[in-house]
Amino acid sequence: MLALLALDPALAGCDVRRALFLDTETTGLAGGTGTVPFLVGLAWFDPGGASAGPLGEPSSDGFIMEQLLLRRLGEEEPILRRLAERLAGASMIITYNGKAFDMPLLRTRYVMNRLPPPPELPHLDLVHVARRIHKARLKTRTLIALEHDVLGRVRVGDVPGGEIVACYAHFLRTGDEEALLGVVEHNAADVLAMVALVGLYGEPLGSLAAGDLAGVAATLRRAGALERAAELADAAVE
Repeated sequence: MLALLALDPALAGCDVRRALFLDTETTGLAGGTGTVPFLVGLAWFDPGGASAGPLGEPSSDGFIMEQLLLRRLGEEEPILRRLAERLAGASMIITYNGKAFDMPLLRTRYVMNRLPPPPELPHLDLVHVARRIHKARLKTRTLIALEHDVLGRVRVGDVPGGEIVACYAHFLRTGDEEALLGVVEHNAADVLAMVALVGLYGEPLGSLAAGDLAGVAATLRRAGALERAAELADAAVE
């Protein structure tokens, strides 16, 4: 289903349980060599129990989040090497607008640091899926808007995107780690929202609104899954 919604048949052969979720916070939105990703949020599932249950017993599945912070400008190499290790162990990348921003920016940083390029993996960019599904219902399809209008979750006390650069600049000047707490939480919330969207856009799609189901049906028709498209169109009408 994710491959159909992304209009990317290559994703059908990927094990989503080995996907690497990725989101960056950067020193600007313009991209290019002057923009630096100072916080890289990563998350993945670890079947076999990286986490413990409520009584300390091993869990059947673990979910891990790792955030890589650039404490000083010019010290990117350890972060980039760690990211390359995570990518090498993943089946695919999942981002929100990562095809246009996060991954090109990160690849530029590998070049700037004279490091080998990171592995090229199949890439599920959820922003394109969201635009196809929700275009008839939602005027704004930012990740926070989807979190509110589709997932039904409201962030409380979230750092606005326009203040993130200022928070990091203050940290660099003063070393005040508390200035970054809100940014770290914002990044974590972005990653978790992507995880929730993957669950929603997979099967069975039953919790989507009628207009969203119509968007799914139209997308599946484009992908050539005509019978499933007709089923979801009927469900949208009903």
